Amino acid sequence: MGDNTFEDGLGIIHLLLFLLQALPLMKPGAVVLLTFKNTFHKKAVWEEARDAALTKLKRCLEGVKVVQLFANTPKECSVIGRVAVVS
Repeated sequence: MGDNTFEDGLGIIHLLLFLLQALPLMKPGAVVLLTFKNTFHKKAVWEEARDAALTKLKRCLEGVKVVQLFANTPKECSVIGRVAVVS
C-alpha cells in the first residue's frame, strides 16, 4: 500500500477498499493504523479527500483519530482506530 503514484485520491480509495475487505477477518477491538499520503496538488482537495475517508472509517472503526507520527512526512498523516465491536 506504499504506492504513491495514484492521482485524485485513488490511493486513499484503494486503502479503504483493502481495509473493508479485511475487516471481517479482524478481531473486534483490534488496532488499525493507516497512513494517508497526500498526492494532491491543491491543499483543499487533499483535505476534502482525507475528511471523506475519515467519515467512512468512523462507520467501521471506533475512536478514529488523525495523528502525525515522527515517521510521517509533511505530506502524510496516520489514522488510528479500533475495529468496532458488533453487539
